[in-house]
Amino acid sequence: MTAVEPADLAEFLAEHPPFDSLGPEALDETARAARVERFDDGDLIHDAFHEPTDEVFVVIAGQVDLLWNDGRQVPPDPADLLGPGGVFGFRAMLTGQSIGPRAVAIGAATVARIPASLAGP
Repeated sequence: MTAVEPADLAEFLAEHPPFDSLGPEALDETARAARVERFDDGDLIHDAFHEPTDEVFVVIAGQVDLLWNDGRQVPPDPADLLGPGGVFGFRAMLTGQSIGPRAVAIGAATVARIPASLAGP
């Protein structure tokens, strides 16, 4: 998936927690409000150590490495590699604080940014 239509994103989200618990209308609203971006290998997606976020991030395609330290984690910890359906940024969004992680694309990656107003409690 590179160009992602809202209907396709809603269908994708419906297959992945926590969005799989949403009804069709909420999924459609979430997908319409989401901003989908493509990243190349090594691109910084978001550094929640330096910038708080008001979004939750969902990996649509590819892989994202979550760095919880100074960014020199080589090789990536398999537990911190997210593939399609992986969600990150939730804690930083909930607290409104810069608490990490630093998210970096591993290879080409497509990520949806979902506004807090639709992803939060």
